[in-house]
Amino acid sequence: MNITQTETARYLKEIARRKQEPDLLAMEDFAQGRFIPILQKEAGEVLRFFVAWQAPQRILELGCAIGYSAILMARAAGPRVHIDTLEREDALCDLAEAFIAERELSEQITVHRGEIDELLPTLSGPYDFVFMDAGKSHYSEYLKKVLPLLSPQGVILCDNVLVRGLVAAQGTYRKHSTAILSMRSFIEEASFMARFTTAILPVGDGMLIMKDKEDPDEARS
Repeated sequence: MNITQTETARYLKEIARRKQEPDLLAMEDFAQGRFIPILQKEAGEVLRFFVAWQAPQRILELGCAIGYSAILMARAAGPRVHIDTLEREDALCDLAEAFIAERELSEQITVHRGEIDELLPTLSGPYDFVFMDAGKSHYSEYLKKVLPLLSPQGVILCDNVLVRGLVAAQGTYRKHSTAILSMRSFIEEASFMARFTTAILPVGDGMLIMKDKEDPDEARS
């Protein structure tokens, strides 16, 4: 669901669609036809912009699905980037690896299979950019495990933080109560961390971006 007003959302989607590469449009159709959730078009534009702006050499992605956003990030960052993307479902990992191989990006993108909270401690940082698009109820837990892996002045971008706009609504909804309460807690935690400059973007289903303030020279001293 898109939290932006319908006409605005439709306009932004159309602009993003016209800019999108044909093979990524085909991946969008593939995912939609199989009810596999992937990044919304407008959110994809934001992700592409921040990756191109940050020019990271190492990216960590939490939640791979079919590899759509990993491929988008690899193209935005250029040939020197390496992406570690984590996914719990084997069937999705198989699809992601196939799509990545078709685009000759297997050397740049590594798909890690397993539970994200179990995989994170096995990784070695630092990562310049982290994209979080996994289980909404676990964002606070993931953040704690991601922070030691983040490079000085690194960026964390989190998708789906407004949970269909319900995070901002009064009370909770039974169907989404766990996700809503967990995400409210995560937003409060992330927004007031002294280490970061943080902003929430009302794009797609809501995105939260965190920029580490730490001076890389001081971090090395």
